[in-house]
Amino acid sequence: MIDKKTKILGIFSVTLIIVFFIIAFLQMNNDKKYKMLENELEESASLYIIKTKTQLTKGDKFKITEKMLEEELLLPVMKVDDDKCTGSVEVTKKLDEYAYKPYIKCNKYESYTE
Repeated sequence: MIDKKTKILGIFSVTLIIVFFIIAFLQMNNDKKYKMLENELEESASLYIIKTKTQLTKGDKFKITEKMLEEELLLPVMKVDDDKCTGSVEVTKKLDEYAYKPYIKCNKYESYTE
């Protein structure tokens, strides 16, 4: 028969594991919202390049700021829930295409930078 201490320890351990998984799930869900904002910012930068007819040569880098997007009426809502964010997009000309690297900084999240 299992003694009382072992039973309590088992219940505590299972509860702790469940709480850990709930927190991890909520964090992943929250990160998805920030990733969506990064994607929106990247899409806006792509539209900016087209709208302003920006031309870069291979290897060139160009930073698109919030102000630049705002001037062209392309700035997405820079907010996730109640967390206000700032951001920019670095554009690099590859062979025949542009590579976009969005960056956002919020109170509760910051884009990963290499």
